[in-house]
Amino acid sequence: MSSYSYLDEMVRVRLTKLAEQTLKEVLLNEPPINFDLLYNNEKLSKTSFKKTNPIINELAKDLKISKVEYLRGVLFVPDKRVIVISDDYDKRNNLTFAHEFGHWKIPSHKELLYKCTQFDLSPKARAQMEREANFFASEISFMGNLFLELLQSSALSMGNIKELSDTFGMSIEATLRRAVELEIRPCALLSLNVHEEDEENFLSVRYPVYSQSFLKNIGIKFNPDQTFSRNHALAKIVTDSIPRFINSYQFVGRLGKDEGAVALKTEVWKNDWNIFALFQPE
Repeated sequence: MSSYSYLDEMVRVRLTKLAEQTLKEVLLNEPPINFDLLYNNEKLSKTSFKKTNPIINELAKDLKISKVEYLRGVLFVPDKRVIVISDDYDKRNNLTFAHEFGHWKIPSHKELLYKCTQFDLSPKARAQMEREANFFASEISFMGNLFLELLQSSALSMGNIKELSDTFGMSIEATLRRAVELEIRPCALLSLNVHEEDEENFLSVRYPVYSQSFLKNIGIKFNPDQTFSRNHALAKIVTDSIPRFINSYQFVGRLGKDEGAVALKTEVWKNDWNIFALFQPE
């Protein structure tokens, strides 16, 4: 059972079926996803530009977006065209292509975006559309149950998740989130921010993700504003002298209060962009 609680179950079922049907249409049954094939089948064009390209500034201006950083991708339905603002990490670009393709394939999105862009919608309507497109993008990029089957066939570890990231051509962050949201074993994920000048609040929680069995059996939840000092084991790993590129570390610590503390095996993964901590019962 997944923990995609941010979407109604009926919506999740509908989008899951749509993703399955889409994959069958182009006979895709093994990873990674061929986005050229998906887009060509819909006669939908896709283009990517670097953030430094002047076209992106003009696009942001036309869409009335205050900062280019807020723009990852946009679908123009009448033109049957997707523009993605790319970076040097192709796996992250793949998720954006999947997300914009979701807007195209979800009938209600396509109908709305025929008349306007997603940036013209109310914040509430846009937030709902973004959640639905994110879910569809995850379903199609990780090929539904195929990802879960591979996930369950081996131990839950940062190393194995890194292999799944490579297999499906998706970012570590997207793969970690997908793994924890679908995992039947108890586990939790923290995305962390670093505050170099703050000794007491050196790390802060960017967002948490839990498997349902973790919430049910372990019962620990991280506060959105929770912090860890520079002396915490998590912080010591972050500040070590090993180059910060795809390094994974393990330690066992206790979380919770006093008698309710639970021993959790923790793996921390970091690179030049992100820091993630994966927790499991010891």
